[in-house]
Amino acid sequence: MHFLLELLQNADDNAYNDSIIPKVKITYHDGTLRFDSNEMGFCRVDVESICSIGQSPKKKSQQGRRRIGEKGIGFKAVFRVADEVFINSGFYSFKFNDKKSPGTDKEHLGRLTPVWAKFPKEPLAGFTSFFLSFRQKVDRRMIVEEMKKLDARLIMFLHSVKEVEINVFETFSCSTKFTIRRADGVSQYSGLSSRILKPDNFSSYIIFRYAVTNLPEEEKRKGCNKSEIVLAFPEDSGSSHSQQQKEQKIISPETHKVYSFLPIRDYGFKVCPPCHV
Repeated sequence: MHFLLELLQNADDNAYNDSIIPKVKITYHDGTLRFDSNEMGFCRVDVESICSIGQSPKKKSQQGRRRIGEKGIGFKAVFRVADEVFINSGFYSFKFNDKKSPGTDKEHLGRLTPVWAKFPKEPLAGFTSFFLSFRQKVDRRMIVEEMKKLDARLIMFLHSVKEVEINVFETFSCSTKFTIRRADGVSQYSGLSSRILKPDNFSSYIIFRYAVTNLPEEEKRKGCNKSEIVLAFPEDSGSSHSQQQKEQKIISPETHKVYSFLPIRDYGFKVCPPCHV
């Protein structure tokens, strides 16, 4: 599922119109996956970047904002699961074909060379869309099960994306459909910065930030010598959960993942809300 996180990473790094809520739609159907985001759309430099390696324009367009991707190779992760990828954005509609020529084992430049092509599905106005055809060896059932497990904490620490709609068509009908959302605000109980995730049993979360400065020079992030540690603690608001739910959270607190914008892995950290008598 790493390829899906790479697509989400790219979507979060994109530019969005201030008048919209940045959102993503992920749809699985019959061995294919469609990924749509309502970003502002590709320009020439974006096409050149996605066709190259290590030449991401993100390095030169920081503008004081940290971005997840830096190397310009994240998109190439899709070829771990797909041999044909279509892209439709603005005036651009093209594909990458990673299939090897019959009778030869030679690698070709299908991952880098775009071919003008009509998008195989109906384009969504105002969206940038990716369409992946999975390789035969890919465990499609595993992908379906992992998509069903996606929860709102996936977008806890993203910059832009506030909404992700997941659709899974296992037959001719949509067997699974749900939307995860995030809203930023101020807690009415503590007055601190907070994030509300839906659906999520532990929401809302109180946010704490710590600036780290004087970092050593890093070749991949030239001129960047500071970063930020962000911690999110589930808030015991006293109103959003039943008494039974609160007791369960105290007795057996759930572990929470460590993030680098997107979830990395579960190290077993537990946060137990205070018990009110």
